[in-house]
Amino acid sequence: MILQTLWVHLAATVVATLLGLTGSVGLSVALGAVAAAVNLVLIWAVAREALGRFGSDNPRLPIYIGLGALALIALFRVFNPFTVVLAILQITAALLILVLAFTKPVRAWLADRPGNRPKGADTPPPAAPQAPPPQWRDPAGPAAQPPYGYQPPQQPGQGSQHHWPQPPR
Repeated sequence: MILQTLWVHLAATVVATLLGLTGSVGLSVALGAVAAAVNLVLIWAVAREALGRFGSDNPRLPIYIGLGALALIALFRVFNPFTVVLAILQITAALLILVLAFTKPVRAWLADRPGNRPKGADTPPPAAPQAPPPQWRDPAGPAAQPPYGYQPPQQPGQGSQHHWPQPPR
């Protein structure tokens, strides 16, 4: 339904641009070209399910920006008596798309399709954090204890309990 509403908005933009030629020709053509370009980009992104190409973590952000630009352009057209009806149609279409963007099916569609997520989000996160590798040795340092079963060599002249190892003779 979002895609169909964008097509209706594009048709209203083209007709409003043609009817706007009765006033300021340069402004009408410029606003029409910008509105058509934004509209076509939104149609392409929604149809290709490629809202994540714009790099935002929120896939609705390109829709918000595009609808804001389209509504702002439609507000300029309200002041021309020949395009006021089409401007109201464009604003209504933008508001309908905005309302549809907050419904559960659209939220599920945005979360389900990998093209609607940023490029780095295509890989699934690891299931659980990896444990650090086991330490086979105790850390070395002044307070480090010798490993189990190790006895440091004794100084000459000190006796050993087991009499082993015996100093060389």
